[in-house]
Amino acid sequence: MCDGKTNYNGACNINEGYVKYANGHVVQNSGGRCMKPNVCVDCNEGYYSAGAYCRACTKIDNCNVPRCNTAGDTKCTLCEGEYGDGLSGYGRYAYSRFLDDGKTCKRK
Repeated sequence: MCDGKTNYNGACNINEGYVKYANGHVVQNSGGRCMKPNVCVDCNEGYYSAGAYCRACTKIDNCNVPRCNTAGDTKCTLCEGEYGDGLSGYGRYAYSRFLDDGKTCKRK
């Protein structure tokens, strides 16, 4: 059990954060499953295991898909205006994560 819940009634899962994939699919739930008392595993992308819950990675402005293992090591894997790994968008509204190893999304 994680925080008094089982995998059948939403253990680990909370609705926070926001992940938006290049195909437009949006994920706002953390997912995950309770492996042993108050230890969550298999959190959705954009979330990390924080004891009894899967928590959202720290927000990076203009980042659609963050990735992290803790609250303090978030990197962006897809900025607004990017359309796949290494393929930048077009126009002045495209952002890039390649300017500082994914720690921010900056306009190119």
